[in-house]
Amino acid sequence: MTDHDFPIATARMYPVDERSMMIGRVVVLPEYRRQGIGTMVVRACEEWAEEEFYSKTIVESRDNKIGFYESLGYKITDQTVDGDTFHCIRMEKVL
Repeated sequence: MTDHDFPIATARMYPVDERSMMIGRVVVLPEYRRQGIGTMVVRACEEWAEEEFYSKTIVESRDNKIGFYESLGYKITDQTVDGDTFHCIRMEKVL
């Protein structure tokens, strides 16, 4: 997403299997947060996944962002991912 050609938000996507798409690295510049831009980015990713015939999206959310993804309909799974400096929870949404 851009503001007058200046990048303000991004995300990446890649297939996990034939029916699941991973949405990762959702980032919004600090001065643009709390304006619904992150929601728009995730929803755009979900729409694209559906257009490509994926039936589920997956995120690996930092533990302090779980509420954001829950508000978008994601459910916590029993899988966790530990990085060098952060702890993530795997969440999924059926499209």
